[in-house]
Amino acid sequence: MPSSSLARRRRPARQTGAGGLGTRRAGIPRAGRHSSVDRRRKADATMPADASTLFPTPLRRLLAAAVLALLSAAAPAAQQDLEALRLVALDYLRSRVGSSSADIRVDGTDPRLRLWACESPIEASLSPGSRLRGRTAVVLRCPAPAWKLVMSAQVSIQRSIVVAARPLVRGTLLTAADLQVAAVDEARAGDGWIEDPKPAIGRLL
Repeated sequence: MPSSSLARRRRPARQTGAGGLGTRRAGIPRAGRHSSVDRRRKADATMPADASTLFPTPLRRLLAAAVLALLSAAAPAAQQDLEALRLVALDYLRSRVGSSSADIRVDGTDPRLRLWACESPIEASLSPGSRLRGRTAVVLRCPAPAWKLVMSAQVSIQRSIVVAARPLVRGTLLTAADLQVAAVDEARAGDGWIEDPKPAIGRLL
């Protein structure tokens, strides 16, 4: 057989690297082939789950209520005008006394007092045991939000009544000269006062 047939050209052997593998290694993907897919998978794994999956419906409602409560607590509550309360007590006493000559004074409250603004008409009443003359007290009540406040007042009603014109001793027979009419605070006059001196003339003191 001719030597030329024996000396067939063989394909050059594939060059190998350090491990005897070719440039295309089995099982090792080329760089950048699946990198975008891997990044998407990693991103999906780190994304937070939907709130409906993490928190059941009852728990979500509870959390919402807690957030609303915190927001309400953080918001500044409206304060009641203390001067307006004094005027409410004053108007109440004026309507009850019914005298244009009455001098009514309502004491102010401590300016440091803090009350929630009343959302309903304030209710006023006379404090138990108090009278509509002299030193008295008015109770103010707010239905919503519920609170109560007691305010002190002084009611002075001037009456023209019969008084002694001079110092008199017990047993004196009263005459017109012994009596006179003067304006007196009703609270100091006591009970049994009269406005006309005629019924008292000729009576024993």
